[in-house]
Amino acid sequence: MGQEQAAESSVAAVHQFLMGINMVPTLTQLGVKEEYFDWLINNVLTTMKVVLSNNPRVPDGEKIREIYQGCL
Repeated sequence: MGQEQAAESSVAAVHQFLMGINMVPTLTQLGVKEEYFDWLINNVLTTMKVVLSNNPRVPDGEKIREIYQGCL
């Protein structure tokens, strides 16, 4: 299994686990609205620099926005 397939398999396993314990909240279910994204992105980029820099693919604001959009 390649690295990308392993990552996809891991995501699927976590999703299945969460479904099994009836815990799959979306950002919408948590009360987050798209109008909050600018604040959230700014917060991530200013307070999580160390965490982001340790990521093999350091996301920029647009990538973070895409991730949030996918989690609504």
